[in-house]
Amino acid sequence: MREPTFLDCCQTASLRTVRVLYESHHDLEALKICTCGTYWFYRFSEYVNWTGGHDDLTSWYTRLSPDEGTTLEHTDRKGVNLGYLRERPSWMDDRDGVRMVNGAPDHPASEDPSK
Repeated sequence: MREPTFLDCCQTASLRTVRVLYESHHDLEALKICTCGTYWFYRFSEYVNWTGGHDDLTSWYTRLSPDEGTTLEHTDRKGVNLGYLRERPSWMDDRDGVRMVNGAPDHPASEDPSK
């Protein structure tokens, strides 16, 4: 995975994974932290188009508060409501490029949130 150069927490953002929160064949959620101390929620989603169209590979990076980062670092993912991600400004990286969006998914595409 390439280093995201668009993150705006500091001049030379460099992330390391603190904890993988969810992983499947087509989805990944991870708590990441920048060298400047900023927590980021990372989500990757892959949609494979088996009919010959374009696959969709999308990543979101959502800045977290120190309290949110600490909570995710020490709490089971199922015990945390991530609903705030739906309205939190996030960086989205997909085949159309990188852009700021008004929110990110609050659950992996492969996970039924009602379970």
